[in-house]
Parts: sequence; C-alpha cells; structure tokens
Amino acid sequence: MSNEDDFEEGLKQILSNETSRNSSPGDRKKTYPRPPDPPASQPQAKPSGNNFIETLIRIAAALIALGLLAMFALQLFQR
Repeated sequence: MSNEDDFEEGLKQILSNETSRNSSPGDRKKTYPRPPDPPASQPQAKPSGNNFIETLIRIAAALIALGLLAMFALQLFQR
C-alpha cells in the first residue's frame, strides 16, 4: 500500500508543478532568435590584381573549350 501512496503523492507533486508552470507563462523569460546583421552599406571591393587574373583564366578556358569543340566538329565531318 505504501507504494501506491508514494505513487499518488509523487503524481500530485508532478501535476502541481506542471499547473504552476502553465499558469504563469509571463514569468519565464522569452527568448527570440537574434535577427541577422544588416548588410554593409558598401560592398567590399576585390583587389584588382585578382580580378585581372581571373578574367585571363576565364578567357583561356573559353578558348580551350572552343578549340575542343572545333576539333570535335572536324572529326564528325571527316567521317
């Protein structure tokens, strides 16, 4: 019988704690996600040296791609 009494007493404590939590939600501190930082008014400029090298690499890649495409087309027409 003491187990049942202990069970009922523990259940009453748990229920009383839950009702006190639910009855005063304003007492707890509400946490909201932090808003994102606003973007900078002026974007940071890239160094001009890297931009020039990047442009050269892109032009070289385009020329290589065109050359390979031309070689492929020549092989198709020679058959």
